Amino acid sequence: MASEPKQNDAKPFHAVAGCFGIGIFFLIIFVLIILFHPLGPALWFRWQADSASLEAAQDTAQLFLDAVRNEDGSSAYGLLSKDFRERLSAEERNSGKMNVAVAGGKRLTECKVGHGKLSHDEGLATIEGSVQTKDEQYPCRLVLVKEGRSWRVDLFTVQR
Repeated sequence: MASEPKQNDAKPFHAVAGCFGIGIFFLIIFVLIILFHPLGPALWFRWQADSASLEAAQDTAQLFLDAVRNEDGSSAYGLLSKDFRERLSAEERNSGKMNVAVAGGKRLTECKVGHGKLSHDEGLATIEGSVQTKDEQYPCRLVLVKEGRSWRVDLFTVQR
């Protein structure tokens, strides 16, 4: 009985190279669409602008959380939206200083900004984060609004 040669299960080099070539082909097509399609550059630059805008909102959120952690009511007040300031007590509005609350009566030791999301009109950003006391960590959420060219905190909640 003649034995049949065993077939190698490995793909031949030209099959692997073909898959690689297809990937390169689609990458080139994508780059050409971005460069030469009438809306291609606009879509690319819009994505970059959205990214920069969200980053600016996250920076403001971190500044606010740092002010809260340091119990710096004046700095925290300076980062509040016009609407948020109107929701504060008359005493806080007149002093220009926000009463900085702590979690469960304990001083905050650390505050972190996490992921965020911009609204479609880019006038609102929602940012998730966390605040930590000596003993526990709590999730928090900040909603920021665009006032002029600056991001301002419009809502700050700590979940317990």
